[in-house]
Amino acid sequence: MTRNQHTPEALPYLQRIAYTLFTIGGLILSLRGWPHHISDGLAMFGIALAFDLFNSAQAFGKRPRWQQAWLLVHVAGVFAMLIAGFLK
Repeated sequence: MTRNQHTPEALPYLQRIAYTLFTIGGLILSLRGWPHHISDGLAMFGIALAFDLFNSAQAFGKRPRWQQAWLLVHVAGVFAMLIAGFLK
């Protein structure tokens, strides 16, 4: 499959801004609504992972260790919030 050279790609800084805003928004909603409305923050915190903070063209296994660690900590936070939501 060939790519059209005229198709604009998402600018990396816009992805970083979206990731940052969704992460901060998710944390704020989680802390404000703890423990009754954690699902709102969980949704935003999970959606932040859709906006890859780093180079999305690079395979996960070929990324530097600190990038892998950052993303794994973010996923672990989503799972921790999910478990906390089930245990409330």
